[in-house]
Amino acid sequence: MKYFETYLRSEDCKEISVHCDVKIFNWLINYTKMHSTDSAIKAPVLTSKIVVSILISSDFLQMHDLVEKCLRFCHANMNAVIKAPSNMDCIPERLVKRLSEYFNHDELRNVIDPKDKFRRQDTTSKNSVITYLGL
Repeated sequence: MKYFETYLRSEDCKEISVHCDVKIFNWLINYTKMHSTDSAIKAPVLTSKIVVSILISSDFLQMHDLVEKCLRFCHANMNAVIKAPSNMDCIPERLVKRLSEYFNHDELRNVIDPKDKFRRQDTTSKNSVITYLGL
């Protein structure tokens, strides 16, 4: 995790405070361990229930490959992601914009979003996918 590089360069013992769900942090640690050269750990499974939390956390931790994986997962599974109990308003604007670039107009029209979690009709909202696609 690129975010921790500055902390881990020093040989001094440091305390690190983590402000996220323990299950999400454990998922991220397993994902990182899986990428180490001598690890036999299976890849953790990305699901619609956790993808938003993983996306936000991996972005904060500067895990660029995982951010991209989460964006692709959201695109491929958007209807399931919307049904999951997650707060999509917490996704940073730049990531919403990147996610919107995966969708064409027809794909966006096929997203079932009765609560406007993703396709917010309020075009004054900074995080409106509608705004980024110009609909």
